[in-house]
Amino acid sequence: MKNLFSLLSFTISSFVFAEIKYESVHDETYWFPEEEITLDGFQIGSVRSNLVWGDRMSVLLEEADCLSEPILHMTLSTAKVKKDYPDFDFSSLSDKFIELGFNFDGRYFEKYEVAILSTQKLQNNHHSVNLWFEEFPVPFYVPWKVLDVKIMENDPNRKYFDLPERQYRMGGFPDVFLHMTHECEKNNE
Repeated sequence: MKNLFSLLSFTISSFVFAEIKYESVHDETYWFPEEEITLDGFQIGSVRSNLVWGDRMSVLLEEADCLSEPILHMTLSTAKVKKDYPDFDFSSLSDKFIELGFNFDGRYFEKYEVAILSTQKLQNNHHSVNLWFEEFPVPFYVPWKVLDVKIMENDPNRKYFDLPERQYRMGGFPDVFLHMTHECEKNNE
């Protein structure tokens, strides 16, 4: 809770303005209640990356306890393994960790060491990792506009990703999270 208050104080008192870019305007590059991907017992909200259509960030809220901490899940894909590392067994990344940097509106930065839950081979020999955060990032509760996510330069797995940086719109997150909470409570009546 102390981190949340210090983060809010920093946000309110900050007069540093950064250039925020976000070019994609498709509906799913804004946060939306998930209907395509469902999981019994959970409410899910998602947003797609502006750079790679298959990459999405999702927040899961467990219906058994609507007040519990949500879960953050991300999918990051790459086309680089096929052309630059054809002999590399991408599935060997499962159960390892990747270090990500989260930059909120160019004003607040945090690092996360995130578990690689699983890997997948996609169409055209592209690959992806599914990331599972052990703790929900507190900055998500602040109304940001854009989240820049990057695989940190010192992470040895960065070399396998052709686009080690992604952007996600955050502006719609509060409304979607409120919707998820309302649906969760409604399902528990």
